[in-house]
Amino acid sequence: MKSILFLTNFSSAANHAIRNFAKTFGPKLAGRYNLILINAWKQPRTGHFQMINLDEYLAEISSIDLKREAEFIINELKWPRKNLKLVSKKGEITDVVKQLTKVHHPELIVFGTKGTNLFREIVAGSTTGRILRQIKVPTLLIPESAQNNTCDKIVFATDLQECRNKDDFEKLTGLVRKMMADFLILHVYTEEKPNVDKFEQCMEPFLSGINYSFHYEQHVNIESGIIEFVSNMQAGLLALIGRKDDLLIQLLKHSVTQGIVQRASVPLLIIHE
Repeated sequence: MKSILFLTNFSSAANHAIRNFAKTFGPKLAGRYNLILINAWKQPRTGHFQMINLDEYLAEISSIDLKREAEFIINELKWPRKNLKLVSKKGEITDVVKQLTKVHHPELIVFGTKGTNLFREIVAGSTTGRILRQIKVPTLLIPESAQNNTCDKIVFATDLQECRNKDDFEKLTGLVRKMMADFLILHVYTEEKPNVDKFEQCMEPFLSGINYSFHYEQHVNIESGIIEFVSNMQAGLLALIGRKDDLLIQLLKHSVTQGIVQRASVPLLIIHE
């Protein structure tokens, strides 16, 4: 059985992410994955010589809080207890996730963000940014502004380059199948509609068993076009494929993605190259 790594620091954003995940994704994924709930902790630096080692105390608090969250997951997500594992580990969260990724080979990493500060988090060297850059596992970001809706529709915003990234596209479609959601493939253009026949022919062999549709929307602003489409379709998830020197890095510097992540009202799934 595949695994999902769920990161928590017991903040309001993390608590919201667990509850949003419970409502939005839990009913479709419970029993299909092992869920590994992770809290990485370390002794805070005070800038002064510390006479007391707090490791034992911090480890105990981490364990207590993880058990509390586990009971919520079991009761609210109806996640089988046998498929839930708790990990409390000293260290930087990025290093801990790297270690666990090598052991469990997760299909998905999930964590909460502050939503309106998500772009700043990504580009400013924060935990969010480090995980997205260093750990090439599909990552689900759940902003605090995300509503607890069902995930019956997934919008995939594409630049029509997936013919060159079939492995990444298959990671995405694999998750779509497990979520049993409608798959809306969206390309927003500003001027003339591109020729999409080749793109559709290239994608269709990878879409078997999925209720999918292609959508081409003209808009003066790509960001607004994507946000409006997601809202109008009442989608539960927005997906992007990030390429090393293309979409993820370049778009994170671009107003399009800045706007998307700052205005995010649904979870954002990033598939890495």
